[in-house]
Amino acid sequence: MRAFGTKVAWALGTILTVSLLLGWSLVQFSRSRDVFDPETPRSDLNVIAISLTKYKYEYGTYPSSLVQLGPSRKGEKESAAAAGLIRAELAAGKRLGYKFEYRAVDSKGSGVFDEFAVTADPISDKPSGLHYYLDETGIIRVETGSRATRRSPEG
Repeated sequence: MRAFGTKVAWALGTILTVSLLLGWSLVQFSRSRDVFDPETPRSDLNVIAISLTKYKYEYGTYPSSLVQLGPSRKGEKESAAAAGLIRAELAAGKRLGYKFEYRAVDSKGSGVFDEFAVTADPISDKPSGLHYYLDETGIIRVETGSRATRRSPEG
């Protein structure tokens, strides 16, 4: 009988642990769902960050504009001028009510863009609107109601 009680206690402990872990993971998921939601500026910034990394690996420099990350014309091969890494709408700098601005920097004066900054700001500037900033560190920074910068808090 004692072995039965031990098994029951172990089973209840396991169920409790799994329930707590599931609850914790659901809270974490609900907090971070906009990272995975394809319809948020944050997810677009993640796409831009990955695309910039891939572009730099492929061509040895960051592009001079977002347009270079966009699709090539029909029938043309992808190239440094049109790498086909992001959608045309995002390459044009406007998506989901946000304006995306990209700036490439040649910090060493060597002719190679080795740093960048991307901002995403609401087109209709609501006082509570979120403003985003991304640079080569890959960290997305966020401000509410004013433009995000390198010194803004991580979001």
